[in-house]
Amino acid sequence: MPSKQGLFIAERNLVCVRPSGERFDVRLRIGKPYRVDSVSWACPVEATGLFKHLADIHGVDSFHSLMLGQGLLRKLVGAEIESGSQFFSNGSSEPVTIGELFGEGI
Repeated sequence: MPSKQGLFIAERNLVCVRPSGERFDVRLRIGKPYRVDSVSWACPVEATGLFKHLADIHGVDSFHSLMLGQGLLRKLVGAEIESGSQFFSNGSSEPVTIGELFGEGI
């Protein structure tokens, strides 16, 4: 599915379960970085289910904007986990960890 400036290049579908028992689908997506002007790039990100809209993340080059976008999604999911929520993938009965989603020690 196209983002504002191109295709999404990575996607992960999860189910979030809050401490209240509320369950809902979450889709994490990272888009292809695009040049904004001669000195900056941006990377589209989505956390559908957690947020209706996230601004594109800006960096000094494509790599920087991509890493900042990934870092934002990690922080948003991490904050939800810290509040007591759990994330599950593909009907699994075991919650996934931040490390499993984004890599250990990153």
